[in-house]
Amino acid sequence: MKLESLTIKNYRALQDDQLKDMPGLFVFVGANVSGQSTVFDVFCFLNDARHGNIRQALQKRGGFKAFATRGYTDQAIEFGLP
Repeated sequence: MKLESLTIKNYRALQDDQLKDMPGLFVFVGANVSGQSTVFDVFCFLNDARHGNIRQALQKRGGFKAFATRGYTDQAIEFGLP
């Protein structure tokens, strides 16, 4: 399965971001605290949720409020994979 796009809403540093037309191999480059590690943690979070459940995956990372985008803790965390 090839991942072609990814949407991330309200997760850590990413409030409403989308990666489109992703090639088979790519490199994330950016300033510190711009979200590169967050993108990789999304995949780890989804893997943890798949092997356990979402509550366990969130608790492993400090709970919902620790990973919801600051100022948006009243909104859901969303991931979109086509």
